Amino acid sequence: MADERVGSRRHEIERSALVQTVVRSNDADPYDSLTERFGLDADVLASSPFVLAGSVDSICDELHRLRDDLGISHFVVREYEDFAPVVERLAG
Repeated sequence: MADERVGSRRHEIERSALVQTVVRSNDADPYDSLTERFGLDADVLASSPFVLAGSVDSICDELHRLRDDLGISHFVVREYEDFAPVVERLAG
C-alpha cells in the first residue's frame, strides 16, 4: 500500500481531490439526484471525495471528515458558485 511506502514522510504529503460536482441542497439525501448522472448508487457518491452534496453545513462537515480520514487538505472545485458559501463558512 502507498502509505506503507511513504513511512515517516506521510505527514509531509499533500493530498488533493478534484471535485467533479457540488450540489447545495437541503434534501434528506442530496446524492439521490446525482445517481442517474453518474450511474452510481447514492451511497457510492456520498463516500467519494469527488462529489459533494448537501447543505453548506453538511459539506463543511464532509470536508473535515475527508481531511481527518483520508488526509485530503486541498480541494479543487469546478463549480465555484455552488461552493462559494462553503468557502465563506470555512473562512469564517
